[in-house]
Amino acid sequence: MGAHGSRWRTSVVALAAVALVLAACSGSGDDRGETTTAPTPTTANPSSTSAPRPGSTVPTSTDGPVDPTPVGAPGTFTFLGGDEFDRPTLDTTTWNVGPPWGGQFCQGAEFFTPDALGLEGGVLHIPFRRRAAAIDSCGISRTYDTAMVQSKGKLTVGSGQYLEFRVQAARGPGLWSIAWVLPLTWPDDACRVQQYELDIFEHLGRDPGHVNQSAHTRGTCDELVKDEGLVPGTDFTSSFHVVGVDWYPDHVQYYVDGQPTFRSSAFAGHDEPGFVLLNGFLGRAGDDWAEAATSATPTEAEFLVDYVRVWRRA
Repeated sequence: MGAHGSRWRTSVVALAAVALVLAACSGSGDDRGETTTAPTPTTANPSSTSAPRPGSTVPTSTDGPVDPTPVGAPGTFTFLGGDEFDRPTLDTTTWNVGPPWGGQFCQGAEFFTPDALGLEGGVLHIPFRRRAAAIDSCGISRTYDTAMVQSKGKLTVGSGQYLEFRVQAARGPGLWSIAWVLPLTWPDDACRVQQYELDIFEHLGRDPGHVNQSAHTRGTCDELVKDEGLVPGTDFTSSFHVVGVDWYPDHVQYYVDGQPTFRSSAFAGHDEPGFVLLNGFLGRAGDDWAEAATSATPTEAEFLVDYVRVWRRA
């Protein structure tokens, strides 16, 4: 979700513009997975099926590829599982519905409601829907309904893993589509703030051709360091794209559509296990990063997630 605007007391920003021509895609576990070696990046076939791998702390979808290959990240991996969103209803053994902090997020103009979620055609739909009447929460007028799913206590991820998402962002000023990771102790640590945050896909709907990928770390309760890359590409709102993060002990490496994009060494030492969040946010007046919705913002839009997959590096 990112340390933007007035959310943080201290912010050190390092921007890395990565000039890539990105092709649009047409795509903590146990030791029981099967090991595969990633060849030249290729999109996994989403129509094949897989058998569950019992005992993994990463839930395994009953559908999807038998042993999918990571799109982009080189090396040898063991597939742990994730979610292909091919069930008729949300898999509640993998996901919780709603924010892990309970209630609304006291920054944006969105209103989280479980009624907004949808599953159709093997895709998770996280909509933005303009409300007939605004609702107040945290002193903020909430003008759009959206939703969040998060895996705290269910799907646990961490260092030594590669995480991958196939996503399509919502388009329009103020609309904010995001796939990210927070530590399991958040918000229960001593500082009552997260010690790290990984933003694998952070997209502002007013800028369809860029995605933000970042790593936030906190050395003390009053210090937040942000290391980020604004990655150019094709329109992230008109088709699906594959994004990922390869999580090493001393750095994280991001990918978009099989291409390495942004690398952060500021993340060294932040290896506490975490959980995945998928949601929409809505900017509001005074937020100079996300910006507020305007008359050009559609009354309805959707953030789409085709799959979430997790591998362990061999």
